[in-house]
Amino acid sequence: MVTKNIRAVTYLPPKYHQKLKDYAKQQNLTESAALVEIVKQFFDGDSPQNNSPDRTIIEEIVKEQLAGTEAEIVTLKAQIEQMQQLLMGVMSGKTAARKTRSTPSFVKPKLQPLKAGELANRLGVTPETVEKEASRGNEHFLAWSKSKDIGRVSWEKRGELYYPIR
Repeated sequence: MVTKNIRAVTYLPPKYHQKLKDYAKQQNLTESAALVEIVKQFFDGDSPQNNSPDRTIIEEIVKEQLAGTEAEIVTLKAQIEQMQQLLMGVMSGKTAARKTRSTPSFVKPKLQPLKAGELANRLGVTPETVEKEASRGNEHFLAWSKSKDIGRVSWEKRGELYYPIR
């Protein structure tokens, strides 16, 4: 047998020899021809396997997944754009809100004199506590009521009512 090919003598580990035999049988080749195909595929990339049905199936799967991924990317880009627009709207709204806040749009209602029970509710104590603290003196009650009041308002007892002092 005359050939231009170079003879290569090698010793394969049993595991790889079995794989070579399986490949040769699958491709309907001799072990020698199978080795030539494997070497060609390794160095040149041309092999009948490159056009195998398995490769075609894999390429189709990859194309489908790529198309799905591209669709997801388009969706994500649209969502990011939407969020950016919302954020811009919120930021411009905050700017407008800051300008509005600088000029009060409402006037605080004037506090009215309260009975002991009403003042106790405002201060978060019992009516008895309000009466007890008021009996300790005007100066004490002014400071104590201011420390308890949600609006930091001092209160003064006059008769049966308690009056706000600003």
